[in-house]
Amino acid sequence: MRRLVPVTAVLLVLAFGAVGCGGSSGDGSGSTSASTPTTASGDTTAYTKATEAAASEFAAVNAAIAAAANGGRAAAWTAVADRLDALSARLETTSPPTDAAKAPLDALKRDVAKLAKDARAIADAGGAASAEAAQVDALTKDGEAVQGDLQKLPLY
Repeated sequence: MRRLVPVTAVLLVLAFGAVGCGGSSGDGSGSTSASTPTTASGDTTAYTKATEAAASEFAAVNAAIAAAANGGRAAAWTAVADRLDALSARLETTSPPTDAAKAPLDALKRDVAKLAKDARAIADAGGAASAEAAQVDALTKDGEAVQGDLQKLPLY
């Protein structure tokens, strides 16, 4: 059963305001110095660049979601899904520099992929106005999860 979904439901993804990375530094001191230990799986410089780029891209994706939610048809939602797929692919090449970064980074990778799938489902439905409420709810929930994941990423 399809029902019209208010545009504001999709905009809940934006409810968290500005997007940024950040939890605590890897050594627990609050410092983000270059002396943070790394593991063989990744280095802190590449991780920092990748996660900061992910936060910036997620902010841009939120703006695209807002535009698509405001009357966007399937093409607008496909563009959102494509951006999220590209972000997901970039994150998959990112290695956690420490054991402390592994779980938050894995969660971010998983949730960005889920958000891309949600956007694609809305595109396949013809847009937010044609999508089922559950599809829009999933997009909102997964968008909030990505925002939370970004906040939990350790800083280096």
